[in-house]
Amino acid sequence: MIRRLIKQRMSGPLRRAVRDLQMELYISRRHRAGVRRAAQFAGAASLRLNLGSGFQAKTGWVNVDLSDLADLTLDLRQPLPFEDNSVSAIYSEHFFEHLAVDEHAAAAGDAARSFLGECWRVLRPGALLEIVVPDAEGIVQEYVARREQPFPQHAWWGPKWCDTAMHCVNYVFRQGREHQYAYDCDTLAHVLEQTGFSGVRRRPFDPAIEAANHEIGSLCMQARKPTHVVARRGRRRTARSWRPQFEALRRIRGEWRARRLHHGAVAKAQQLTGADPLRLRLGSDGHAQDGWITVDAGDPRADLRLDLRERLPFADQSVAHVRLEHVLERVSYPDLTESTAWELETAQSEALRLLHECRRVLLPGGRFDLICVDAEAILNAYVARGTGPFRGEQWRSPEGCNTPMQHVNHLFRGNGAHQYVYDRDTLERMLSVAGFVEVTRPAEDAAIDAGHDPRTLLVHARTPAASCDAAETAA
Repeated sequence: MIRRLIKQRMSGPLRRAVRDLQMELYISRRHRAGVRRAAQFAGAASLRLNLGSGFQAKTGWVNVDLSDLADLTLDLRQPLPFEDNSVSAIYSEHFFEHLAVDEHAAAAGDAARSFLGECWRVLRPGALLEIVVPDAEGIVQEYVARREQPFPQHAWWGPKWCDTAMHCVNYVFRQGREHQYAYDCDTLAHVLEQTGFSGVRRRPFDPAIEAANHEIGSLCMQARKPTHVVARRGRRRTARSWRPQFEALRRIRGEWRARRLHHGAVAKAQQLTGADPLRLRLGSDGHAQDGWITVDAGDPRADLRLDLRERLPFADQSVAHVRLEHVLERVSYPDLTESTAWELETAQSEALRLLHECRRVLLPGGRFDLICVDAEAILNAYVARGTGPFRGEQWRSPEGCNTPMQHVNHLFRGNGAHQYVYDRDTLERMLSVAGFVEVTRPAEDAAIDAGHDPRTLLVHARTPAASCDAAETAA
């Protein structure tokens, strides 16, 4: 009964934010226990760390992870509880991509750069750091060449719902909500050199060290701490940052506020419903237009501040025209933390639920316009960078983007705002599942394209017209 009451009063995103806070508190307890246990390794002659070991514990290494198989249970977003210049080697396999990157933060203001800074601090001068991550460049090149050769080129190891090439790319970049950033050789080398490492180079896959299931699609890099660094030992760092817990609380506050605004907008929407069919502009972003009802949860100038992850408060077949502008990439597709057995046709993702809602409220034969970031154009430009300059300024990326892959990450993630990206094939597949017909992509539409990103994907569709039998019944 209590669970049913909580489900009625809390939205799905709010429940997810509460679960995130519970997980952060659990991680904090595990980390404190690991810090106490790390004291036994103080003064070790040869201390080798396997950071983010997961289920791949290595003999002869101190395996660090939050799993029960680890020697030390540490939150690797926190400072490492080891002295300066006390570690002889660090190895990390398929973990670094799980750390968040803030494109607008200072040099060490996010989890990924803080992690590398901690590795540099505890390593002895001349000691080796080895990092293995998914190779984002490989999957992007396969995507761009998918018209000329089979995609993927190897047996697909991801979930079954990845039934389009862009779904596969999204999975490599995100893996639900687990992967926080994607790397190619240039980008990983850049962040390593920024941290202060030298001798950065790519090495071949080593089956004696790496897990066998990571042989395909892995990027293996190694770097050293410069030998000229003065080797002086300092005190162990045990101070913790409460930033993850505060971020979880901030998400709860934001979701609670969004739900409160949504309830107010629902009452207002019922007053707008009249005899004439409505025209809805979802995701107006401050662009008011005569004859349209603007809907945007984050814009106080909008007519309705509805949470578009919830059910639309309009009657069936009451809207003549829906325009969805840069909203679809901001709602999640499958959330693999909820269910790994997700299937595309069940419409259990926020994105597909939103398309089904638009289909429900539209009149038979009603028009639907969808505008989002064109991921295919971004990936084509990335692969073509070898034949010409990669113009990052056309993507409106922040100053922190210094490599082409960093620009790709910015468009894929929007510094946390974008949850998923699309190409035409994937949108056509989703619109077909949602029940739309006559899906077309016009060359341009000046009335719609104005004010949006330089690489914008515009798709038109309609709901099926009423059948003859339905028309006769109505008559």
